[in-house]
Amino acid sequence: MDTKPNDSGKHVVLLGMNHSCSKAELRDRLLFTGPKLEAGLQKISQDPELLESLILSTCNRVEIYAVARDPAAARRRLLDFFSGFHGIPVEEFEQHLYFYHCEKAAEHFFHVISSLDSMVIGETQILAQVKDAYRTAVEMGNTGTVLNKLFHIGIEAGKRVRAETKISDGILSISSAAVDLAKKILGDLSTATSMVIGAGEMSTLTAKHLAAAGIKKMYFANRTIENAQPLAEQFGGSALLFDERETVLPECDIVISSTCSPHFIITPDQIKRVMALRKHRALFCIDIAAPRDIHPDVGRIPNVFLFTIDDLSQVVSQNSQARAHEIGKARTIIGEDLEKYYAWFRSQKVLPTLVSLRRQFEEILDEELARYSSQINTLPEPSRQLVRKIATSLTNRFLNNPSRILKEAASEDDGGLYARSIAAVFDLKVKNDE
Repeated sequence: MDTKPNDSGKHVVLLGMNHSCSKAELRDRLLFTGPKLEAGLQKISQDPELLESLILSTCNRVEIYAVARDPAAARRRLLDFFSGFHGIPVEEFEQHLYFYHCEKAAEHFFHVISSLDSMVIGETQILAQVKDAYRTAVEMGNTGTVLNKLFHIGIEAGKRVRAETKISDGILSISSAAVDLAKKILGDLSTATSMVIGAGEMSTLTAKHLAAAGIKKMYFANRTIENAQPLAEQFGGSALLFDERETVLPECDIVISSTCSPHFIITPDQIKRVMALRKHRALFCIDIAAPRDIHPDVGRIPNVFLFTIDDLSQVVSQNSQARAHEIGKARTIIGEDLEKYYAWFRSQKVLPTLVSLRRQFEEILDEELARYSSQINTLPEPSRQLVRKIATSLTNRFLNNPSRILKEAASEDDGGLYARSIAAVFDLKVKNDE
């Protein structure tokens, strides 16, 4: 059941795709990486129908969260935004998207930030990724009351899941799954040579798993030698400039790439030259970048085994099933914190009426005090303060019952009816955007 919007007609909407409904090739075309993220936020903020917005873009998902008055219209506008910003016809990606609004959108987000919607259930990166996406949207001025509340409560839920369950214990990460696949294809890795391209967090995790698998000879390639050098020193390997990689690739049995390059950095022609020098000995390639680093046609070259993030999903899903009990505990926590958000959201439909009611009573109070100011001003200062205190106390007493009834009614479907009734009785001028 979807939560109805508040009386201002505001809905939370979500349009996106993830690893379960789309291939990496398609997600790569729709990602908001680097400068594209801020450009995308700036562009979408110009749409007057989308009151708030946030873009979450990772290697496994690209999602836009927004606040709008008309969910159906918002879906169309978000589709057009995806299409126009990336220059891709809607028909090429629409069938791979999911769209949720109100409760469904909030529930999906809570599952995302708690890693229950991740390819690797229990992975810890998503919490930081969501925080970064939220911080950027706030700094760009794209968020408002509704998304701020959703993300504040959601982030706390994500923290609780990690603190109160063992969902992250013994997880099989993308990088560890990649190394496990290499073992299955190449066998003993103790004599193998590897190259890790990129120097980010994923590259560091991958290097740890390679070292644990017994690989002693490792190369680390990056655009700046200063970033590759610490990894080389940590794992007893050799640092390379990015442009030097092809000279070393013929030695390598395993290549794992995770950069932020906007285009392919390993092409079929490069690998054909490498394989000729290797005399066509097997080469294992793992592409865990987003967008992808390795051209998909590399996998068509004989004796080259190319795997992407999508190819690792089956391996990690089997590992996730073993933690079913912890997943159940995580869902319980999510349910508790979702209810906090729902309660807050439902209260918003009566908030404008509460604000208008209090404003009206305070204006009456000020008018009456002003009306009798000549008499009040003749009193000693303590007596003048006492008069205002009594008047304010009476105002609060008069407001108590209607305010309480409105707040209680906010949790029910007829909360809007109560708000409209009180607005009519007191002839309130309700501003629904307050």
